[in-house]
Amino acid sequence: MISAILDTNVVVQSLIGSSRSASARTLDALFEGKYRLVYSPAVVDEWLEVLAIPHIRDRHGLSDDELLEFLASLVVSGAAHAGQSKIAAKLTRDLTDTKFLSLAHESGANYLVTNDHRHLLPLQRFERTRIARPSEFLRILARS
Repeated sequence: MISAILDTNVVVQSLIGSSRSASARTLDALFEGKYRLVYSPAVVDEWLEVLAIPHIRDRHGLSDDELLEFLASLVVSGAAHAGQSKIAAKLTRDLTDTKFLSLAHESGANYLVTNDHRHLLPLQRFERTRIARPSEFLRILARS
């Protein structure tokens, strides 16, 4: 089964954007069992932290309990990894993105799905992990 890491921007966009957006459809594909989510505690912490920012919370409208339930629904059948491998910040030029590459290194995930055009997408690949936009990832899932 295809495995994928979801950048925070994909998770956030899936909740605050259109239900027809590629990010939302990427989460729909997860719930449909089309791929296996790979995550680490640091990634889940960032999802929670960003989704709890007041102006983002206002857009998704979830209560604390609903937000925790949503995150639990993401990880329930996923593969957890420590995500503690050291990755040089100069690789992404953004220290906050190293957690995703650390997770890719430890897990060997097939994909890192992101909308980050500044730091992650230009890399195209990190070790065994291909870095793809949600729309590209959906096309790949459709072919598999």
